[in-house]
Amino acid sequence: MELEKIEEALRGMVASLDKGVRLEALQQEDDRFRAVLAKGNHSDRATLERELLEEFAGAGQRGPEIKKIIGKVISKLNRLAQGRR
Repeated sequence: MELEKIEEALRGMVASLDKGVRLEALQQEDDRFRAVLAKGNHSDRATLERELLEEFAGAGQRGPEIKKIIGKVISKLNRLAQGRR
């Protein structure tokens, strides 16, 4: 499993969900990955299991589950950004 391939796929998913949010980093831990998302001055992270990302990167499956997790983080970032106005 290539980290660059997974990171590129996640960047595309984040961009498709919200153009103002960017994937800052994808950090590999023992059996999971941590995706750091940012919007403006705010950032938050999502923890994704290794098996989930392997199936997503390999066969394109489990996309809706990852989209739901990333969508929750994006929603939180949007609420944080609106609170600063």
